[in-house]
Amino acid sequence: MTESGPAEPTLDARIDSFLRSFARVRGQRKGRKQKGTKSLRVLVYWPAEQWDAMAAQWPQFVPEYGDDHDTHRRNVEDMLRAHSEESSASFGVASLTVDGLVEFARGRELDAAASETRAAYAAELGRVGTVTSWPPAPGQKCWCGSGRAYRDCCAVRD
Repeated sequence: MTESGPAEPTLDARIDSFLRSFARVRGQRKGRKQKGTKSLRVLVYWPAEQWDAMAAQWPQFVPEYGDDHDTHRRNVEDMLRAHSEESSASFGVASLTVDGLVEFARGRELDAAASETRAAYAAELGRVGTVTSWPPAPGQKCWCGSGRAYRDCCAVRD
């Protein structure tokens, strides 16, 4: 009779051991920010079809956003470019609607006319994933909703 060492673990035992180790490592990493993840910065945008309704509901917003929709659209593009040069964050554009802002504010007992409420609404749209990424990939439609390719629309500098 020969002496033998400990029995070799079965395949199932080795798989179980691996899965337990994997779960431990994964648990240790939970809560740590993953390398390479970027924060999302969301800018407010009033689409052309919402501009007049917004200006009628809150005329005090107009000087803040621009005297007309085209100015507002250019301002948003300029802000996106400027912020992207000084930040490693990802950027998105939240297309606001008057009804959406009013409903958001009402549901949280906030003042829809407050800039903090608009910022919170834009952040919420970013959180739920209903923002348009900026800059759009080559050949994609523009973030402004014009239906044209970005390179032929807001990417064109005046």
